[in-house]
Amino acid sequence: CQYCAARACSGVGARLRDRLLTKVNSLSVAQQEKCGVSFLNVAMTSDVNQVCTGVSMFIRLVFRAPFITIGGIVAAIILDAPMSIVIGFGSFLFLITLLSIIRVTFVRYKIVQKKLDNISGVINERLAGIRVVRAFSREKHHQDLTDEASNIYADETIKVAKYSALLRPITILIMNASVVFILWIGGYPNDGGGITS
Repeated sequence: CQYCAARACSGVGARLRDRLLTKVNSLSVAQQEKCGVSFLNVAMTSDVNQVCTGVSMFIRLVFRAPFITIGGIVAAIILDAPMSIVIGFGSFLFLITLLSIIRVTFVRYKIVQKKLDNISGVINERLAGIRVVRAFSREKHHQDLTDEASNIYADETIKVAKYSALLRPITILIMNASVVFILWIGGYPNDGGGITS
């Protein structure tokens, strides 16, 4: 799964960058100015990396997780049907948690991308007019603009990272709670001699 995810991610990234470059080169100057240099810059770099990461995570989560979950539930039903209810409920909680976190992070990632566009725009503006900025001693003003845009971007990125970081501990909590519940319920037949060798 990891190997396929890495191959697919690299292939998608290479093809996407190639097509984006071809498309950008085919645009007229007026179209490029309408889109904005900062937007095109971010689209060619950060956005492509985000798509690659999304493809990799999609393959790792969406293809592998259902097989593991369904396989675990089927094995539990074969071994002990009442115990499979606990695993099914744990899988349902995991799915709800996963979808909730994905929904929140997608909304936040859109905000992060806009902030990244702002940083790119401020830097491009500064570099394009560097001689004018130096001639009028406006370096401090432009440095403050860059710092402000960077700080806003950093704050938004940290918020998204905090939401994304919740996935692993909540998943581990759900899995461990399911195991504890299974051991607790399964201990009664064992304690009463209901389970033989």
